[in-house]
Amino acid sequence: LIEYAVKIVEATRTFRGVSTGGSIRPSLSFRICAQTRAFLHGRDHVIIEDLQYLAFPLLRHRLILDPNVKEFGTTPDDIIGKILQRTEPP
Repeated sequence: LIEYAVKIVEATRTFRGVSTGGSIRPSLSFRICAQTRAFLHGRDHVIIEDLQYLAFPLLRHRLILDPNVKEFGTTPDDIIGKILQRTEPP
């Protein structure tokens, strides 16, 4: 699952329309936050849905979109949603 989280963050750096994507920090935060979310939901393990849910709050403020993309009303959440659709879970 760690590789999946890293792939999501890496995709923010290469996604068309994103001038600045996520760094190493969100990759590290994924692990801690996913474990916490699993615990709060009564599980002792992380599932894919934890990572997919956390992608939005962990990444949205880190994405800087190109001005021409913003012009069409695209938001960081739109980009994250597309990345999650395109990134194959394990």
